[in-house]
Amino acid sequence: GSGRVARKLINGQRQLMGIDISLPMLQYAYKNSSASTQFVAMDMTNLAFTCSFDAMIIPYNSLNLLVTKDRILSCLRGCQKHLHHGGRFIAQIFIPSTKFLAQKKKTFQFQLFDMEPTGRLIKEILKEYQPATETIRVEERFRVRPGGLNAVTADYNSNYTVAAYSPDTWLTLFKQCGFIVKNAYADLEKTPPDSTDASSLILVCE
Repeated sequence: GSGRVARKLINGQRQLMGIDISLPMLQYAYKNSSASTQFVAMDMTNLAFTCSFDAMIIPYNSLNLLVTKDRILSCLRGCQKHLHHGGRFIAQIFIPSTKFLAQKKKTFQFQLFDMEPTGRLIKEILKEYQPATETIRVEERFRVRPGGLNAVTADYNSNYTVAAYSPDTWLTLFKQCGFIVKNAYADLEKTPPDSTDASSLILVCE
């Protein structure tokens, strides 16, 4: 990604390493990094580190983008292999809410963003749950509407699929790879996952 998590973790003592399969994202992260942070090109389903770590973090629902259980297990086994004994592994996972699953139809939402110097960026998001595969198909539409005379409009689309497994399924996958779940939260405020119909699950493991 952009390296924003790494920048938050910098404290002058930690040595950090981030990975991404996208070279443009690695270049962007590197431009905004510090001397204590390294970024390397690597597939998270085929980790090839030559070292081990005291802690590993997979934030922002990145595991969901692997979609299938086999690919998720490949990633988790690689993390387990490169984590020091007694180290911490933290993952932030998307969980479809009960309300979303109950709709049983395609959902639609949009956001408006102001552009400089004038104009609007319209972001439309369509989601459709696929119960047979426990996945969600996502279509994101970006409509660029600059202001002013002779302004040129543009439309862009992005389509992808994410895993939409239940919390119990995720816990089973982690345990299959040898992780012990020490804590589970619904959000960064450490809300217990059973107390809310949240769309996020944060697992702290070793």
